[in-house]
Amino acid sequence: MKQYTIDFTNVKNYIDFYDVISDCFNFPSWFGRNPDAIWDLLTGYIETPAEINVINADVLNADVTYDYRYFYVILKELSVEHADEFKVKFVNSSEPTKTYIFDFSNVKTMSDFKNIIDKNIENIILKYAPDNYKELFAAISRNLEYPADIHIRGVKKLPAELKKTYEVFHEALIKTVEPLWPHIYNRYKITYED
Repeated sequence: MKQYTIDFTNVKNYIDFYDVISDCFNFPSWFGRNPDAIWDLLTGYIETPAEINVINADVLNADVTYDYRYFYVILKELSVEHADEFKVKFVNSSEPTKTYIFDFSNVKTMSDFKNIIDKNIENIILKYAPDNYKELFAAISRNLEYPADIHIRGVKKLPAELKKTYEVFHEALIKTVEPLWPHIYNRYKITYED
């Protein structure tokens, strides 16, 4: 089994991050330096079976944690979907989870409802209709980061006139977070708190 060790100890920025990955796997010069390119090269370029050891990802700064979260998911998905080809170990590298808290406890108006969604999902298009499933699903699916812990609070306290809006939001959220295939690594965990 081929051994690969990715040590993030000296990574300071986006360029270092992708250099360390590229150097570890000896990726070609045309490597695209993005998560899709990593997936493509790991599943069709490197020698397998492979054991991948990820070391010291916990020292990564905020500039690269977004990229690391996607890299982490790629490795988890490889270890599930291609378990016979990939074994992955994380040393000093905890799961880089994004946390979303949708707290509807004090929501009284449609504007309050939108503010809760907008506050949680960065870069969301602000001109969506929160009771329009297609628009809301598109906005959530484009902008919800993973892996993520999603906490939903205060639903029972929502005014009656906002219950339908919540149902549309919840349906769009569930459709976004459900795994595409049953065997895939689950990128999201939802907790309901009331």
